[in-house]
Amino acid sequence: MKDDWEKLIWNGNSNRKESEKKFEELLLRRDGLEAWNNWRSENSAEFLDFGEKYLPEADFSGANLSGVGLWESILRGADFDGANLSRANFSRSDLGGASFCEANLSQANFSEAFFTEMTNFSEANLSEANFSKSNLRADL
Repeated sequence: MKDDWEKLIWNGNSNRKESEKKFEELLLRRDGLEAWNNWRSENSAEFLDFGEKYLPEADFSGANLSGVGLWESILRGADFDGANLSRANFSRSDLGGASFCEANLSQANFSEAFFTEMTNFSEANLSEANFSKSNLRADL
């Protein structure tokens, strides 16, 4: 499975659509979570750009998504509970009704994000998170 994770990276030389497909196939499949987290821990410096996704109610709980770009994505009702989202980019994303309980959101970028429904950040680490120009309606 490690080869699948290696193919997941889009570094400008790979086919972005193929990388997006792998992201959806492997990360969103719950049995791939442990492999993803192991790979991400070993390759934490890699910037992964998965912006403009339509993933409402996706289950990212416990996932290591540090530094991942999910900008301009539809993530309404998504579950990020306990996830590592440090330095993640959610700018201009729709996160209404999402849950970030006990998630690490340090230095995450939520600029201009939409929180049109109650979003839960209970016990989340929000240190240095950027919510500039966001439409924020949350349960802190």
